[in-house]
Amino acid sequence: MIFGIDADPADNSTNLPLPRIVIIGSTGVGKSSLANVFLGESPLCNNCTFPVCGGADSCTKNTNYAVGPWLGSGLEFTVVDTPGFGDSDQVLFI
Repeated sequence: MIFGIDADPADNSTNLPLPRIVIIGSTGVGKSSLANVFLGESPLCNNCTFPVCGGADSCTKNTNYAVGPWLGSGLEFTVVDTPGFGDSDQVLFI
C-alpha cells in the first residue's frame, strides 16, 4: 500500500519504515519522478503519488512523503520529496 501525506514537523516519524530516502536538488531535475520510480510507478505516469510538471516548472510546493514497496514489489520504505532549490515560484525579497 502506498500513501502520501504532507510532512508535518509535529508528526512522530518513528513509525515510518526504514530506510528513509530524502530526495533533494534543484527545481526541474526530476526529484518527484525519481521518487515515483522508487515506488514502482512509471516515470511517465499521469496519476502519480508525487505530482510531476513538465519542463523546469515547480510542482512540489511542500515536503511530502510516501511509504510503499521498493520499486513496487520490494520491502517497504519511506521516500521524501522536497521542493527544489531555486524554486521557480519562490519570490526573492532584496
